[in-house]
Amino acid sequence: MPSGTTTFCVVADTKNLGLKHTNSQFLNALLAMITTGYPDRLGALYAGPVNIAVKAIFAMLSPLMPKRLVNKINLMNKPSTQLCAALGNPDSLPTFLGGTATHDIVDEATGEFSWEMMDTAMQAAKKKLQLDRDDDQFPQAW
Repeated sequence: MPSGTTTFCVVADTKNLGLKHTNSQFLNALLAMITTGYPDRLGALYAGPVNIAVKAIFAMLSPLMPKRLVNKINLMNKPSTQLCAALGNPDSLPTFLGGTATHDIVDEATGEFSWEMMDTAMQAAKKKLQLDRDDDQFPQAW
């Protein structure tokens, strides 16, 4: 995480999520990663709009989670409205989540979030991070 950042927020679009999109091994691995690697780093997780599948998954996993983690999970029926209210500033949310901020991973033609653009941005960020790390570890001595 960037210097000075101690927590992160996850926003999950669960609009079309169904039980066929999940499996118990993946969910258990995800739960293990969050509870062992990042329990104090996760500031909040917002998921919505909720449906029967999301409620069932949460009902299965929540008894296995530490209470402090369960308290950070927010299931939302109307994510755009609830996210703006929860985060307090629509200027910090991109338009595809109901806010007013422009975002570089929105397809300009459709105004919708683009997984491809996000993947490209994440790969570029990962590459830059690796190059920065390499430069820090092996400074030019002469």
